[in-house]
Amino acid sequence: MTTLEKEALDLILISRTRQAEADGKEHQKNSPKLNGNIVFGTFLKEMKGHKAEIANMDFKDAIDLTAQKFSNLGEKFESWADNADDFIHRQMEKGLGYYVNSPYRNQWEGSRDALNNITSGLKIFAIQELQNLKTMDNAKLQEFVNEKKEYLGISNTQTQQNTQAQQPLQQEKQQIHNQIMESKDSRELEQGYLESCKIQVAMTCKARKMFWKQDKTKEQLDREITYNGITGKAYLGANGLIIQMDAARNEYSNPVYLTQKQAQDLCDATLKKDAKGVSIEIQNKQTGETIYPKVYHASQFDNLDTSKLKPKDLGSVEKLRENYNKTPDKIVFKRLEKMGLYENTLKEFQSYLKAQTLGHNFVAEKMQSYNKNYQQNYQQNRQYQPNNQYRNNQYQKNQYQGR
Repeated sequence: MTTLEKEALDLILISRTRQAEADGKEHQKNSPKLNGNIVFGTFLKEMKGHKAEIANMDFKDAIDLTAQKFSNLGEKFESWADNADDFIHRQMEKGLGYYVNSPYRNQWEGSRDALNNITSGLKIFAIQELQNLKTMDNAKLQEFVNEKKEYLGISNTQTQQNTQAQQPLQQEKQQIHNQIMESKDSRELEQGYLESCKIQVAMTCKARKMFWKQDKTKEQLDREITYNGITGKAYLGANGLIIQMDAARNEYSNPVYLTQKQAQDLCDATLKKDAKGVSIEIQNKQTGETIYPKVYHASQFDNLDTSKLKPKDLGSVEKLRENYNKTPDKIVFKRLEKMGLYENTLKEFQSYLKAQTLGHNFVAEKMQSYNKNYQQNYQQNRQYQPNNQYRNNQYQKNQYQGR
């Protein structure tokens, strides 16, 4: 393996180790009888000596072995989560009223959810992240390493020195990037885009800039909509949401973005050193071709004449809203559904974007910590009184035996 390849694998191992420790603490907090963080301990035991084991292996072989380790751990934690879920069902059989009002319900569900989090993190996200490494050339691998370091808060001194030593002209860099993009399979490009979106979500959550968890008026929503500085067109839907995360983290007062080519064509502006962009997905309606350009905030350019940038065109947004309000139930956000987000996160994003799309005030989702089906059953059957507890218990028992 090259030094860069080793660094990429090391960063994935560091990321998963930290996540195992965090999810393990959450599991331990909700399981007071546990003596120590058994999730983290199990993770460390399985991965002991793994770094030394893969040090002299071929890059792809090292990826496959690491993926197998993650899969084995995921299956183990998944079985623990299944046991926790079975326990919750047994509590449900005592009666829904008993379960919902139990002082221990949050602990039971918190323990199960922590196990589900680490399971999906290992069996889905980590393995997909590893497989994506196989398709990356050195340029994309370096970009992955830089983004991962930023997310993990790891010093980037060595990476910056390498970048300074190998810094090409911006035009040449863009040409190389275009050649790479053209040569890759469209499915690989889409996976890379979706992975970059998940990184944006994770970085925004880590920075505690989760604007979708705050109530907002229509005026606030409009003010925070990001837009293209050349066309004035607003970024809406999933593209707009992901760009807004970048704007929120950096606290940009004017969320105006443009591509490197647009800035260059406008006034020969060039990207600043270490500028960070946001990948978006655009489909040509005439040809059906999908591309994934990067957009950058105006502050990321040198020599950009901001007086030449267009203001945000909210008039066009209002015209779109008129049409959307005629059939609000038909609004869907397909890009979001492809990202592999947790169910609650997906619902929060959909709710936020729907309010933005329709031009309504936004009320943040107050997510319930227990299963939606349990909540619905409780609402449908709350006519049972305490003196009918036996019938309520029997009803719930029959419900779960029939599932």
